[in-house]
Amino acid sequence: MQGEEGQPLIASGNLYTAVNLLLTKPQIIVGGNAPPSGSGAVLIVVTTAIFDDGAYEGAVNPALMFQTFVLGRKTVFKKLVPLLDRQIADVDNDQPEAILQFKEKLLALRYEIDDNDVKELLGRFPNGAARKRSAESTIQILQRQLLADLNSYAATPAAQRLGFKSWLISTRQKYAAWLGRI
Repeated sequence: MQGEEGQPLIASGNLYTAVNLLLTKPQIIVGGNAPPSGSGAVLIVVTTAIFDDGAYEGAVNPALMFQTFVLGRKTVFKKLVPLLDRQIADVDNDQPEAILQFKEKLLALRYEIDDNDVKELLGRFPNGAARKRSAESTIQILQRQLLADLNSYAATPAAQRLGFKSWLISTRQKYAAWLGRI
């Protein structure tokens, strides 16, 4: 589990209340079966905790996997935010064809994972740099999500949606803030 848009799941000094964590099948444990959910208590085992600064406690592999997600996100956001800035600055960005032109620019982006980011985010892990390729799936997921968001915006009748410039500004704020948390 992780927080939304780069936010920590649990902010420093706070608590987290999980709602609707249900087991639907008994789990095999040493000494027999664990009872299915609905029987009262649910045991949650946290194998790894990752902190705001990237430090972690617990198992290495989940921490490494999370950092590969962060690497993919950072790679995308470093290209996306400047593209949004350029599109926002375009005086004609509220014209109907602006959405299609922006989509073409978004699809044309090529993401190169920066070796310095690899060292920064994965360097503390044994064989961390070898996992650089794992970040590519995060890049693909984010690109699909961005396109889905843009397509959803474009499919909304013009009278029922924000102006395109407002959508761009809102999207830029979201991803710039997320990049700032990385």
